[in-house]
Amino acid sequence: MKLILPTVFLAVTSIACCMTLYTYDLHFPKRDPGNVVILQRGLPRLEAFSIVFWMRTTDDEESPSGMAIVSYAVRDSDNEILLYLHRYGESRQMRIYIGEDWDDVEVDLCNGIWHHVAVTWSMARGRWALYVDGERLQTSSSRLNLGKSIRTGGCLVVGQDQDSACGGFEPEQGFIGELTGLNIFDHDMESAEVELLSHSCSYTGGNVLMWSQLRPAVRGDVRMLSPSACSSLESINHVLTGNNDYAERAETDYALDGIDSRRFRGAQNINPVSMAKDTLVKDHV
Repeated sequence: MKLILPTVFLAVTSIACCMTLYTYDLHFPKRDPGNVVILQRGLPRLEAFSIVFWMRTTDDEESPSGMAIVSYAVRDSDNEILLYLHRYGESRQMRIYIGEDWDDVEVDLCNGIWHHVAVTWSMARGRWALYVDGERLQTSSSRLNLGKSIRTGGCLVVGQDQDSACGGFEPEQGFIGELTGLNIFDHDMESAEVELLSHSCSYTGGNVLMWSQLRPAVRGDVRMLSPSACSSLESINHVLTGNNDYAERAETDYALDGIDSRRFRGAQNINPVSMAKDTLVKDHV
C-alpha cells in the first residue's frame, strides 16, 4: 500500500490540473462592454474551420439588437468571423458572418437550456453549416467568403461584437449567459464528428484554439465557474472512497436544466476519472 501512495498522489494531482484547466464555465452576468474575453494573438490563416461550444442563455426582451457569442476582427474587416444571436420580428435567429458575407438561420437558442453548437466552413466552395445539439440545421444555402481564407493577425473576442479590432464594443450587443468548451479546429467537420462531440465535453480541445487558453483572457465581471455544468464526471473523492454525492448532484442539476446527462457520456474525451482508475490498477498490479 505504501508503494502506490506516491503514484496515487501524482494521479490525483494530474486529475485536478486537468479538471481545473478544462472543466469550467464562463458566466456573463450582464450586458457590459467590460465583460469580455479578448485574445489578442488572434487566429492563424485558415482555409477551413469548425467552431464548437456549449451555451446557455435566455431571451432578453429589453435588447432586441441581439448578442454576440464569438467575434474575430482583422484590420479592415471587423466581421471576419461573427456568430450573433438576434431577433427578426417574432423569429429568433443566428447570424453567421464569414469574411463580411453573412446569412441568417432561424433557431431558438435563447431558451435557458444548454445547447451544443457547431459552425463549420470551407473556403473551397464557400461551404458552411450550422449544427445545434448534433443536428445539422442548415448548410450552404449561400456561399460565404468563397475562395478567400480567414486572415491572420486579428483579435478574437468572446461575448462582445467588435466594431474595430479588440474594441468598439456596444453594451446592447453583449452576451448574457454561460459558455463552455469553446474550441476551434482547422477543418470543416463532417456531421458524424459534430454529432460525436455533441455527446461529450470535448476535453481534447481544438488544434487552433483550446478552451483552456481563454482562462487568462477573461476580463471584467465574467466569472469562471468550476466544475463545469458540461460534465458528468464523478469527483476524485468518488474514485478513492466510493462517494456518490457528486454524481448524484450532477444528475439532479442536469434534470433541472432540462438536459439528459447521458448525452455527455461515451465520447472520445480525456476522462480524468478513468485516468485515475487505470493508474491505480496498473500500479497495484
